[in-house]
Amino acid sequence: MTETHTGATGSLPVVYLSKEQCSELTSLSLSTLKRYRHQGEGPKFYRIANNKVVYRFDEVVAWIEGGGNLG
Repeated sequence: MTETHTGATGSLPVVYLSKEQCSELTSLSLSTLKRYRHQGEGPKFYRIANNKVVYRFDEVVAWIEGGGNLG
């Protein structure tokens, strides 16, 4: 699930990744991402409709580039 929305500035689209897409991008397992969410670690995530978890692509990339713990 990749969804795009126009950002607050209206210039660049915001791309949201599913848990599975984030897992693939970071090479972290779904269980590791879940543990990171519960521990307040890992890339920033958002809960949307029906408590679904998504990640912003740009924030995941920034987390990786900032030395995120990739296991």
